Amino acid sequence: MPERPKAAVLGATRAGVALSTALAARFGPVSIWEPDPDVGRPLRGRPGIAEVSADLASTVRDAAFVGCAVRRRDLDSTLEAVGPHLVHGAIVLIATIGHEAAHASAARLLPGHVSVACFTTFSPPEGTTSSDRRDEAASAAAGISPAVGAHRDAVGVVQAIVEATRVVTFFGEAREIDGLAAASLALPSVVGASVVRATLANQSARDLDRAGSDCLAAVTSVLELASPSPEDLQAIGEHLARLLRDAANDLRDVASRLDDSVTDPAAVAPAADRRRAWLAARATPADAVVAVDTPRPARRRLFF
Repeated sequence: MPERPKAAVLGATRAGVALSTALAARFGPVSIWEPDPDVGRPLRGRPGIAEVSADLASTVRDAAFVGCAVRRRDLDSTLEAVGPHLVHGAIVLIATIGHEAAHASAARLLPGHVSVACFTTFSPPEGTTSSDRRDEAASAAAGISPAVGAHRDAVGVVQAIVEATRVVTFFGEAREIDGLAAASLALPSVVGASVVRATLANQSARDLDRAGSDCLAAVTSVLELASPSPEDLQAIGEHLARLLRDAANDLRDVASRLDDSVTDPAAVAPAADRRRAWLAARATPADAVVAVDTPRPARRRLFF
């Protein structure tokens, strides 16, 4: 029986551990690179993990599939270091926010004989109840953007691996997925932080506690989730800045209407109706999205 191809994961982050579990089911035990011994040590000996090493070259050597799940600030240096050690025809899957920037880095730092794809996981809010889910409406989804030169077979393998992390996948251009990340992951955190600064700077916590403040807690609860890092925000900065300007313009309009004593200045009811329509639409499963039929490059050999 032929030996299964090797798979490696770079970074023992939450995304990296999820990738290693998915890869182990297809490739067997996975090699993990993690330079921080305190992070890597608890993973040693776990089922599906062949080794945890701080040696990047040995981790990716002969690996047919490399999942990259390092922190955004370490992405470029990791890709630059790993590039010379990638085998011909390898697949590189990058878990990141900021697909356009990641693809640009991969094109600059990785050899042309590998197939690259990026993905971002859009998770449902913590504490979502079964009644909120409406079948799979609130289940996690992942947006995948293959590089232009990615082999079509490699794209299929990438989709299978990402789906094995228990998410629903869809394909899109890098710019499109970055816009979705800005709207659904970054904007709520930035706005929630702004609300906290505006309210807690002017009101004592004791006064707010006496008032109940359940609505305020709900609006700012997103800050308890894993918020995008400053580097993530920079990677999708163009999209996020546009959304923030739109929101700021809307808030300025509300403030102006309040100054002018306009009836229903915040237009809360129409916004609530639109939110309910959006949630209802989420309850209807979208049609399967087919990956773009990318051209098959010549002289490229895969190991699958």
